Amino acid sequence: MYSLKDIQNSRSVEKRYIDRIDVWVFYVVRPLANLLTWILLKIKCTANFATFISTILGFLGELLLVTTSGVQTVIGLILINLWIVFDCVDGNIARTTKKVSKLGEYFDGLSGYTFVAFLYLAIGINVSLNYSLVIGGYDYSWIYIVIGSITSMACIFPRLAEHKAGTLFKEYKSDIRNKTGYSPFYIIGLNIAGMAGLSNPLMLVANQFKVLNFYLIVYFVFQLGIAAISINGTIKSIR
Repeated sequence: MYSLKDIQNSRSVEKRYIDRIDVWVFYVVRPLANLLTWILLKIKCTANFATFISTILGFLGELLLVTTSGVQTVIGLILINLWIVFDCVDGNIARTTKKVSKLGEYFDGLSGYTFVAFLYLAIGINVSLNYSLVIGGYDYSWIYIVIGSITSMACIFPRLAEHKAGTLFKEYKSDIRNKTGYSPFYIIGLNIAGMAGLSNPLMLVANQFKVLNFYLIVYFVFQLGIAAISINGTIKSIR
């Protein structure tokens, strides 16, 4: 039977370094994921099934945000936060049981893309339903949906651009993916706006203090900026 130590040691030195530079992952997500992995291994859960669970949790959490209910919103945000925990679990299971596969990596990637593609759109819809944006006597709360849509596209488009570069140019090496070479600026961005970073708990905090609309606007700016930098880095790498 696998122990927590086995699970922790299954990660390479590089992956442990990546965990350390992401504060929320290192202190909260990874410990929870390791404990959950230990439990799921006891019931013979496979890595692909853990990926399936994470996909359902993420999508359901986002779907639940399409509401005016405060309770339903909180549940949705909690499920979104659980998504990243399960997103770590599938890799833990694969490495610990030594059953890493390309198919598993593919499913894990699809789960991540599904989550990212709808995350800010769902938040935008929730904000449009629960916060007014009155300008000149007219309610423009629908603009929050537009902001959410653009933010989601800003999250997914750099990944698509990078994958296309990797497909077309054999010599292409991604500077964005090389987290061991990240500058302090990138590390700060990873912590603030990364999909596994502080953006997740801050959703709950923003909702609690009734400023989820402000949260959406702030991350709209963050994600657009990060997208521009990422795409610029990709273009420079293929020149």
